[in-house]
Amino acid sequence: MIRLAVMHYQFEAIHPFVDGNGRTGRVLNLLYLVDKGLLNIPVLYLSRYIIRNKGAYYDRLLAVTTEGAWESWILYMLAAVKEAAGWSTDRIHAIRDLLDQTAERLRRDLPKIYSESYPR
Repeated sequence: MIRLAVMHYQFEAIHPFVDGNGRTGRVLNLLYLVDKGLLNIPVLYLSRYIIRNKGAYYDRLLAVTTEGAWESWILYMLAAVKEAAGWSTDRIHAIRDLLDQTAERLRRDLPKIYSESYPR
């Protein structure tokens, strides 16, 4: 996770594009987590936390550049991943529950047209 935070800072500090650096950086975060086996699929929505805490995000990025304040940056990114993981997990469970409820309703109300099962 520390490497993720450092990598994200480095990408944002380079700022290679005129537009889309933040979104691209967050996609790179997901791909890194998948590559390291920490996520099976890229479903972690880090943007929600970063957007909701945008001031702290930019303050901490700048503090790394101007003061070498790595600890506060890394703690910020760890908090982002922790909150995003909880939020994403809750959304996945809610979607699965709705899928189960829909499948059950179709089996009950329309048994002749519903016969397919889905993987869990």
